[in-house]
Amino acid sequence: MWFSRSVYQECLVRELKNIKVPFVVQPELTLEYKVKSLKQLYKPGFICCDQIFDELKALSNITGEHKAQSATNQKATFDRIIL
Repeated sequence: MWFSRSVYQECLVRELKNIKVPFVVQPELTLEYKVKSLKQLYKPGFICCDQIFDELKALSNITGEHKAQSATNQKATFDRIIL
């Protein structure tokens, strides 16, 4: 059975709180294009231990599509995303 992203995120938030790890859920981050800020904001799943977690997924393996999506987001957020 697969659940929505919000279910997994809520569970992870509970776990992080239980072990007292600092984090921020869905922060609004500024994006830049050609050295200028965009009006659109980037809202990753959360930030934990100074790392951006873009999406939570329960996967048996990581595909090329997942890696490409992560690479695109890394460029937009100055390499602060981990996969």
